[in-house]
Amino acid sequence: MLLLALFLYSQTALTTELPAFEPLPKPRTAKAPPAALVTPAPAAADATQSFGVHVHAFYDAPLRPRLTEQDWATIAQTGFKIVRFDVLWSQVEKTAGRYDYAAYDALVATLKKYHLCPMIILGQGNPNYEGSNAVSRFTTARQAYARFVVQTAKHYAGQNIVWELINEPNDQGFWPPSLEAQAQGPEAIAREYARLTLPVFKAIKQADPTSLVVGPSSQGVPYEMFLTPAFEAGLLTGLDAIAVHPYLIYAPSPEAPHIEPPEAITDYITRLNALIKAHPPHMYKPVVLGEWGYPQAKAPWGVDAATQAAYTQRQLLLGILHKVPANIIYDWNGPINPNPPRQPGDEATYLRETGFGFVKDGQLQPAAHGVHTLAQALKGYAFSHRITLEHPDDYALLFRPIASSKTDAKAPDKLIVWTRREPHAVTVAGQKYFLEATPKFSLKK
Repeated sequence: MLLLALFLYSQTALTTELPAFEPLPKPRTAKAPPAALVTPAPAAADATQSFGVHVHAFYDAPLRPRLTEQDWATIAQTGFKIVRFDVLWSQVEKTAGRYDYAAYDALVATLKKYHLCPMIILGQGNPNYEGSNAVSRFTTARQAYARFVVQTAKHYAGQNIVWELINEPNDQGFWPPSLEAQAQGPEAIAREYARLTLPVFKAIKQADPTSLVVGPSSQGVPYEMFLTPAFEAGLLTGLDAIAVHPYLIYAPSPEAPHIEPPEAITDYITRLNALIKAHPPHMYKPVVLGEWGYPQAKAPWGVDAATQAAYTQRQLLLGILHKVPANIIYDWNGPINPNPPRQPGDEATYLRETGFGFVKDGQLQPAAHGVHTLAQALKGYAFSHRITLEHPDDYALLFRPIASSKTDAKAPDKLIVWTRREPHAVTVAGQKYFLEATPKFSLKK
């Protein structure tokens, strides 16, 4: 979900106007690989290095056709640097004990061609071991899953992969707990998850020492019921970064929907950082926003196209502000011509799920053009700092050119501004800016 419009707006001679939707050029190979991932970004790091997108790469369901070479080229040209996707256990180990990576080898090679960093989820079940969408709770299945994980890490060792295990393990649809843990409640489930996966996380690092391991990739940011007990059980000692899926869209019922703007992520990250430092090994570990976004759907279950675009733009900028090394927007290829909900009460879920996607019904959405515009605007620029304005809901982020980049080191700084309040004017360093929900940027002397 992306940017609607980046207009250069200022009342000085330095102001230049950008198009509302900058068209994507013809797909071509990216010129330079992204900077290293999941480490505190150096001061001169390109501001766009955290831009990531989730894709459904190998789903055969008719609603999600497989991506083509042009799709991958367009993802790179849009400005994304990281691509998150599943390596499906059931697709690799179709016959028990035999691993076939041919399809994924081709995919990883394509990503490297376009200088896209793979962020791979090793998850879902395998019918050879009594599993389908989830890894079976039975010991033999989990042992087989661990073998698959280690084998896959060895297979792709040295290729700068970012690894995840189970997607959203606090959802029993992805990670069924043992019956004993289930009977004891959510905290017992979290402790069991940590106990079972910690050795596997560490085994990935042994198999692929140059890799980066992130987790637990939780649904939401469940501090008390999942993260705290998992951290107490030592989970942090096996992770390079902490991944969460902080969707800020909630619809507990059609009568009581609730949508938080992207800026709410600040409180989540602040609290999560404190939680990380409070548990072993009591050291800094960056937060990865592993999956989040806003669906394009009718109110109250989603937002309109303009809001979706503006919110996505702000998601990416807030990731830069909070030094998030990987900021994954959900998702690239939305469903095509979805069937209507069949059960009463399913409408909210149906509208949210079908509303995601930079590509819908084969068409690039305005958000995709906005991401491209933002990526081009920040190319060769590093984030400097946030300028404090009178109201905390007004934002002004300063970016400076990187001397070692092709951008002229003498080029002017760039200031990006927006507000979560009603549109209004502010003065920053003697210059007037008109703040709206959609970020704008201005050149500064």
